[in-house]
Amino acid sequence: METIGDRIRAMLAASQPNRTQLDLARSVGMTPDALSRSLSDLRGFGIRELVDIAAQLRTSVHWLATGEPDPFEVRVAARHTFDHETKTHDSPDWQQARPTIENVALLYEQVAGRGTAPPTYGRASITGLSAVQTRSALALSTGPDFVRVLAPALEDTFGIDVIRVEGAGNGYSLGVGERHVIVIGNTSNWFFQNWSMAHELGHIAQGTLSPIDAVDPHATQHELAANAFAAELLMPSAVMHETDWTSVSTAHMATLVWELGVSTKSLRARLESLGLLRPELDRLLSSPTQRFLRAHAPTLKQGTHDEITERMQEASTRRFPAHLVTAHREGVEAGALRAASLAWMLGDVEDEVARELAPPPASAGSLDDLARLLGVDD
Repeated sequence: METIGDRIRAMLAASQPNRTQLDLARSVGMTPDALSRSLSDLRGFGIRELVDIAAQLRTSVHWLATGEPDPFEVRVAARHTFDHETKTHDSPDWQQARPTIENVALLYEQVAGRGTAPPTYGRASITGLSAVQTRSALALSTGPDFVRVLAPALEDTFGIDVIRVEGAGNGYSLGVGERHVIVIGNTSNWFFQNWSMAHELGHIAQGTLSPIDAVDPHATQHELAANAFAAELLMPSAVMHETDWTSVSTAHMATLVWELGVSTKSLRARLESLGLLRPELDRLLSSPTQRFLRAHAPTLKQGTHDEITERMQEASTRRFPAHLVTAHREGVEAGALRAASLAWMLGDVEDEVARELAPPPASAGSLDDLARLLGVDD
């Protein structure tokens, strides 16, 4: 596709085949004649027109203007639900979580090219790996207890950053340029965090991230596939079948919950899916995870050393990759970056920082800068 007009026509036909050029013109405040002439390369598009058209077509201005992928395009995979009446997909907490996800993406965009991020070459590629292969790679890199340190294990093994911060909802995976990032909420429920990381890892491995404003028509299938990936990564079918569930002790079940890093609810669902759930197990695993562990894994608390509480406190702590914090610190010291981004990562004056960190509305000046960058009319 040689021209901007070619790309707009192709995008309109592919993503919104029932929408006419007249509808598009009206939605972006152009006359039908102006849009028609611009599509035919008889009139140049203004940058403000391209911004509005890109928003309508749910693509990037960079791609419309250049035909090349946006190096800072944000791609995301979110938990979706499916409404059978309206036949639509929805992510229940997306509108609440989106500002946090956009702030995270901005952190990476601000330090792009500063050379502080660890290289991803020389590390295992997650793309196309099955859950079994992923588990083997993590165990080889970190050790068999990799679930206990899953966040740094993902960074060290695959170069996938993990951020733990309030406002992340159920957890999201995103791509910013060439880097993949998993963002999870800082909650004391460490088992939910593990499931979120494993689930989002499935999206990355299976390549089901899409532009941030795109509607994924296969969201339901992608969610089911990511759930299956997470279940096999954390609770391998081989391990499940090795256990004699007809005579297993509650102490051994508690050990499994702790070592696999899952909730009682997840273990129950996994056993049921494999046809291994018995009524007695169903009853025992209906207990909340922390309560179940405290009742049936007394060795986790010896004297003043309470491993359960330690794990809960660790999961509640905000976490940003060291290279990202370092890049921002160096940028602030060099006078190239605002201190607000660094302060947000470090948890200082969070409300004020979050507002300052959010990208400002596009002004005439910033649009002019964008026009010059992309080589289009202002």
